[in-house]
Order: sequence, then structure tokens, then C-alpha cells
Amino acid sequence: MKKYNIFSFIFFTFFLFEIINIDAKDNKLEASDKGALNLVASFVENILYVTEDAVYKILDPVQDLIKQDNLAILENPYKNMGASVREGGPLGMQELLFRENRFPVVKAAQEKMLGMKLEKEDVLEIGFSCSGGGWRAMCCSVGSCVGAKKIGLLDGAMYITAVSGSTWFLAPWIYSEMDLYDYKKRIIGIAEKGMTFGSQKEISAIFDNILVKFAYNQPLNIIDIYGALLTNSLLSGIAKDPYRVYLTDQRRIIDSGDFPMPVYNAVLGQVEMPEFVFEFTPYEVGTRWLKAYVPTWAFGRRFKKGDSKTYAPEQNMGFMMGIFGSAFAADFKDIYDVGINKIQLPQFLKNLPFVELVYKAIKEVVRNIAYATDLGDIRFTWARVPNFVYKLDESAHKNYKELKLVDAGLELNNPVFSNYRKPPFGLAPDIIFAFDYGTFAGFDEMQLLVNYAKNNGLKFPKVEKFEVEKSVIWVFKDDSDLEVPVIVYMPRINGFNLVDKRDYVNIDKYYIDLLKNFDMEKAVKLGEGFAAIYNFKYKKIEAETLIAMTEFNIISVQDKIKKIMKDRIELKRNFRNKKFK
Repeated sequence: MKKYNIFSFIFFTFFLFEIINIDAKDNKLEASDKGALNLVASFVENILYVTEDAVYKILDPVQDLIKQDNLAILENPYKNMGASVREGGPLGMQELLFRENRFPVVKAAQEKMLGMKLEKEDVLEIGFSCSGGGWRAMCCSVGSCVGAKKIGLLDGAMYITAVSGSTWFLAPWIYSEMDLYDYKKRIIGIAEKGMTFGSQKEISAIFDNILVKFAYNQPLNIIDIYGALLTNSLLSGIAKDPYRVYLTDQRRIIDSGDFPMPVYNAVLGQVEMPEFVFEFTPYEVGTRWLKAYVPTWAFGRRFKKGDSKTYAPEQNMGFMMGIFGSAFAADFKDIYDVGINKIQLPQFLKNLPFVELVYKAIKEVVRNIAYATDLGDIRFTWARVPNFVYKLDESAHKNYKELKLVDAGLELNNPVFSNYRKPPFGLAPDIIFAFDYGTFAGFDEMQLLVNYAKNNGLKFPKVEKFEVEKSVIWVFKDDSDLEVPVIVYMPRINGFNLVDKRDYVNIDKYYIDLLKNFDMEKAVKLGEGFAAIYNFKYKKIEAETLIAMTEFNIISVQDKIKKIMKDRIELKRNFRNKKFK
């Protein structure tokens, strides 16, 4: 950090300016009927944009100095390459090549698992969908994948899609190339350690990383700091320089077909467009809503009319994971629903005169603010990234300078639709295993998926009302239409509680010891349970138990899973036979 001490004070003053003014600049309510609040926000936003541009011009010499001395800039493999927007469907050429390489692995794995020979047309397109849920989702998604590995299912999957906490397992694991069983031990250690800023050396690395963005006029915001925390927690120990780990590093790892392809998700945070999902792969970043994609290494550069105007380095993995897992970017309405509304008055206060009455009155006022005023739609922060479709002809988002992205789990906590990648147009796969680690897993969460599919013209099965605590596996399908995927829904319940005691003799003692007396509903309870959404430090046994639970759940129903797969293969064969008759 010493080499920059001449201008560090100036820089940090500017950085604080950016952070402090996020609310004023970014919380403009987009809907046309928001009235006076919108006018004030628009006025403030325009002043701040002009001020920001002026400050950047003044600091041009500082930016030039950074570009001459920062290794992330000097060693950027794309530093002399321009980038262009690809318009069209979700599958680019690189992903199609990946699919070709992955297919033989998938076919061999499904044949081995099912004990049957498959023709090319029989092979199932399988995707995993891992929900959000903070540290809990990180641990539970490891367990699901370990369980899937043990029964032979993981190698039979083409994709793993993830939001929020599940991305914190998926991204570092793919990058590490570690054996999944070894990585399970690593995750337990991470959960036990929690989030930390780390040493002076790591703080200096954070500073250097922020300087890179500053050098290219890229927006600076709280996600930069949050991403640094995730970098220290999740990437230290598997990378020589954790701050120079990138999503594109995963290409060489998945190109061979040995790993399923990861798809990470974020959502546009603007009020009037809450469900527009952005998909991040090692190859491209984009959205089906805009039908626009850019190379992952160019995401974050400034674009105009479809072409990049700078040669900024790729956004590092920590920043990306910060976007994916920014659950704190909820709007005030969500904060009220999930947090404020759940706060209970302590019993000793209830006994005091008028306290409970005053408490209820205050709570009602806060509820009215959340639901009856413009303030309910305000987000307190989000990731700001230059908009790659800025001024691109015919684009619905061309007039916005920036994308304002938040955790996709704030809108749809299970990214099943990012598995809709079957060529040529991104159709639904045969089977999606939807792993739900959310606080409120169950029918209502599934109904959100049904509604999303209906609103966006996507094929999806009907979901009947079900009691989530009665089974670890629920199957929804429509055998009359092969384009409708089979949804295998696996909620985060302790499946061991459903086992007959007479069957204990057939269960590994490891699972019995951890799960016999485990109450998952108590563990996820807001404000009380160790696995509540905003807890980022677990005891070793707590992390082990969560992993063991989802691992056990999938192992315990492996015969049902095999039957689901065989039934789908038989259905595909019947459809082919009818077609050729």
C-alpha cells in the first residue's frame, strides 16, 4: 500500500463519496407513478453523475499511474482485446462445445447408475438447481452434491445452477478442482472460521483490487468490500493470489467435460423489472430478457452501441460472489417481511403497562411505510456495473448507464429456469433436481416457480398442494408433454426423522450420530437458530450436521431417483416410437 500513499487519501475520500451516496444516487424509483420522490431522486442522481465524472477527470494522472503498476492490469490476458455484445439465445459456441465434451461423461454415468444401455436419444438432460440460504445453503449444497456423487447422479448431470449461498460452494469448488469429498472437509473449516478481513497483506490486496476499478472509471460500492470478505473466506488456500481468481478460470476446468457446467445468477434490482435474471457462466454473462450476452472477461467494462470502450480487467471472483450473495440488498418491504415482522417483544416487557400496545402501534407504522409508501421499494444497496447494452439499438435497457444487480434469491430462490439450456433455443431439460435450502421451503416456494413460468411463457409442471415435512422428495411432471421437465423437489428437512427405527441397522452410524436428534426447523429459525440466514459462523458439528442431512436425504431415496430416471427414458422412447409410426 505504501507505493500509493501519495494519493491514497484522495482515493479513499472519493471511495467514501461513492459509498455514502449510493442511496441518493441509486434508489430512484423507476415506476412512473411514484410522484415527488422520483423527481427528487432523479435530480440528485443527475447531480451525482456529473460530479462523479468531473472527479474522474481531475484524477486522470492518478489513474494512469495505477495502469502502469498494477499486476492485474499488466497481466490481464485480454488487455488488448475489444469485446462485443452477442445478441441471440442463451447458448454461445463455447457452451455448445462444452456440451459435446460433457455428453460422453453423462451417458456413461447414467448407464452405470441405471445398469442399462442407452442410445444417444435416451440420455437424459439433467440439471441441478441449488437455492440460496447463506452459510446454510453453502453447507447444504455440498451435502446434496456429495450424496449425488455417491449414488452416481452427479456425473450424470449437465448443469448445476446456483444462487446466493450455494454459489459460495460451487464457484470455489469448480475453481479448486478438488475431490468433492476433500472439499466437503474444507467447507466445514470455512463455516467454522466465518468471515474475516484477514491480515494486513490481505487488506493491501483489497486496496489494490479497488484501485483497478477506480483506474477504469468503474463504479465503486459496498459489494467491493463484501466481495473482499468472501475472497478471504472462500478462496484463500486454493489460490496463490485469491484476488486474481476469475470466473473465466473455470473454462479450462470444465472444457474437458469432467465437471458439470456452473451457472450463477443475479437479478436486476430496479423496481419495475424485478424478475429479469442475469446468468453468469465461465463463458458469458447475459440475460434472456435482453437476448444479449458478453464474454465473461468483459463484464464490467463500459460498452456503447454493442462494443466495449475500455480494456479493463475481468471482475474478480470475490466481487462476482458478492453480487450472487447480496441478500442484504433486499428492499425495505422484504426486510420488513423477513426481519422486522418476525421480531417478538420479550416476555418481561409485555408485563409493563402500555408497552405491548406501543410496540404494536410502532410495528404497524413500520408496516405501513413498507407497504403503503414509496419507501417500501427502496433498496439500501446493490452492485453497480456498467451496462453492456448501453445505447444498443432496440435494447429495452439501452438508456441506463449501469446495471444494478442483486442476489437472485431475493426474487426467486431456486434457479430452476437457468437449467433451460437444451439446444437450439434453450429449452427445458428432462429432469431438474431442485434442492431447496431456504428458510421457508415448501409449497409456497414451488408456487413461485409455477407463477414465474406462467408469466414468462415457460413449460413447467403443475404443482399440487403438499406437506413438505412428510417426504424428502416430491415429483412433479406432465407425461403428456415431453417439453415439460420433471421437477424433483428436495426440501431442506431432516429426512432421518422419517426413517423407521427398525431400519437403523441399515444406516451408516455417521448419519445416525449427527441426525438422530437434529431439529432443522429450530436451526433455521430467525434470530434463534444457528442456521438462520444472517449467521456466518458455525460450530464444526453444526456444519457437519447440515452437510450430513442433505447428503443422507439424497442417498436415502436413490431407488426412487433411479425409477424417476427410468420412467423418463421410457417416456422418451414411447414418444419416438409414436413419431416414427
